[in-house]
Amino acid sequence: MYSIDANIFIYAAIKGHERQAAAEEFLNHILSTQEPCLLCWETLHAFVRIVTNPSIFAKPMSFTRACEYAETIIHLAQVEMLSPTAESFRIFSDYAEIMPLKGKIVSDAIIASQLEAAGVRTIYTNDRDFNKFPGLKPKNPFVAR
Repeated sequence: MYSIDANIFIYAAIKGHERQAAAEEFLNHILSTQEPCLLCWETLHAFVRIVTNPSIFAKPMSFTRACEYAETIIHLAQVEMLSPTAESFRIFSDYAEIMPLKGKIVSDAIIASQLEAAGVRTIYTNDRDFNKFPGLKPKNPFVAR
């Protein structure tokens, strides 16, 4: 069981991004296996928010195209979408005891708490902030191991 962070989908979806080819290759490989991929709705919402933002990309995706891309991910047989639970909220609240929760890290904490509550430990990401969550083992697919 594993999860994938929004940044991996973003790199793969944005034409001309320096990591596009590597991200597409990684996604094609990992999503062709039968291993369950658990994703948070927040991950796909972040994907849509970021790829449609003209202050981030000179040629952002249209909202419709971004949603279509997300829909293809949602409908993959091995993908299961996670929703918040009382347990994930407890985990989320407990994170405040080990780190200040404010700004961008709050979104990561929401995702991390849902993954932890579902028993997911591995998240493929290029975001080092996920290293702050003790229940996760982030893996960067762009760094040789």
